[in-house]
Amino acid sequence: MIEDTKIKGKGDLTVRQVWERLPKKTVWQSYMTALDYLKYSEKIILEEDRKIT
Repeated sequence: MIEDTKIKGKGDLTVRQVWERLPKKTVWQSYMTALDYLKYSEKIILEEDRKIT
């Protein structure tokens, strides 16, 4: 879901902007765990200003 949301967004989105576009029942802690996994697997890059590339 996170990857699909990021692909649909135009430009770099912040961590919070992507989370707000996810289904409403997404828990913040689970979302952050998923981001850690995507970062570890090199599917996304988290920049210093919390933007996802």
